[in-house]
Amino acid sequence: MNLVFTNRMQGPIDLLTVETVLFDRDDRVERFLLLRSRDLPPGKIRVHQFDVSGLECAGIGRVLLNDVTECQGEGLDPAACLAELDLSSRADAPFVSSVSPAQGAADN
Repeated sequence: MNLVFTNRMQGPIDLLTVETVLFDRDDRVERFLLLRSRDLPPGKIRVHQFDVSGLECAGIGRVLLNDVTECQGEGLDPAACLAELDLSSRADAPFVSSVSPAQGAADN
């Protein structure tokens, strides 16, 4: 699984860890993953590849960003980073947030 991270915040993000949940095509939980990004300078785009062994892309129905468990940087905390996320997917499986758009999270 490839994720593209773009830091659109004013300052650097030293560490970002997101908890994701992969659902199968029947909307059953397939697995939980903690995905960690390296440092993200402002305006920088980083692509990270995560090994999801034993699971075919075609079997994933959706990816849920369940929470931000770590977000380190000056003036940052997990809640602040979660509120600023803008999620999208170019795969058949949508990438959605556990926080409704009205609360500050983005749509898919």
